[in-house]
Amino acid sequence: MLVHHFLDKYAAGAHMQVTPAAMKSLLHYEWPGNIRELENCIARAVTLGDHQLIDVADLPPAIRSEHSGGTSVPTAEAAAVSTTALADMERMTILRVL
Repeated sequence: MLVHHFLDKYAAGAHMQVTPAAMKSLLHYEWPGNIRELENCIARAVTLGDHQLIDVADLPPAIRSEHSGGTSVPTAEAAAVSTTALADMERMTILRVL
């Protein structure tokens, strides 16, 4: 329910869907940041995704590795991807606001 609430908030009118694999990843993740982390995850997926479908690839690396059975400790490559994705999201948000 919360995923769909945040989809309505960040992609109003877009009718975005979440794939079963992505929903499974979201359900299996521990969410140490609670609801704020979930909200940020959905906002990130909406911003970086194709605005039609949210798949596992649109989720943050920590959630993807949790789904694949790996450890939740990010590797250097995952940290670099996450930092790059965050920088891209910040740039897109600033451009949208301007």
